[in-house]
Amino acid sequence: MSVSLIACYICDSLKAHISQVVDEATFRLLAVFASLAVADEWWRAMSVSTSPHAKFIKRVAPQFYAHDATQCNLSGFFDVPEFKPIADMFRGRMLFTPLNDGLLGISIIPPQEITDHISGGWYHIRSVSDHALYWHYDTAENKIRASEGEPTQFRIGIRNGAPEKTILVGTDRITLYIGSQLYVYEELSGQLKARPGSPGDFRFRELESGNFAMSEDATVVFVDNADSNKRLVGWELSPALSPSPRETTPEHFDSENVSAH
Repeated sequence: MSVSLIACYICDSLKAHISQVVDEATFRLLAVFASLAVADEWWRAMSVSTSPHAKFIKRVAPQFYAHDATQCNLSGFFDVPEFKPIADMFRGRMLFTPLNDGLLGISIIPPQEITDHISGGWYHIRSVSDHALYWHYDTAENKIRASEGEPTQFRIGIRNGAPEKTILVGTDRITLYIGSQLYVYEELSGQLKARPGSPGDFRFRELESGNFAMSEDATVVFVDNADSNKRLVGWELSPALSPSPRETTPEHFDSENVSAH
């Protein structure tokens, strides 16, 4: 017997309708997470949990989870002793509330745009407040600029050896790739450039928190703290197609302008 979890991102909260696939009249819940980031953090904690109950919860997609309610009923998540270390971390940031069983005529939460933050995935990086503003890699000058022109595809991977397709959370140390052999790094000035070899070391949460700012010439720079001389911008990911094999090789870029060290 399994349960499906269908979620959507509404405003800043992520709401989820949990229904039992075999018996739609029972075990239906509404899950509410404070944000998509909280939902991803919760799933990361569940996916690495040593609790025997955790194996009965599966994440299929950002808006779909599978769950065996006969083995682990999410309505009792905060009361299961084996989940206490996880539950204590998320108490006050999420909840599960029962829906009235036996009433099938409930309103389905309408789907909304949501990006799955997966290690190893390809993304465009755009401004949270202006979706027309994207990161663009200027091959002639080996700089990353914020532009309303053609966006560049970036691959984002976790640095600590986590498996491919691990869900990204804010504390993850990440590598930003341009193609398969070029890595984004910051110079001493904070300016972002690309090179083969050693990648830069960033935290996933720094994209949204404003650590990647804009200079007057629209180049993207990394700042540790608020800098009045820079325009602080929050960035988010949008899905991008994987580039062609030719586009992922250094030869596709202007090698004379790509730093080799």
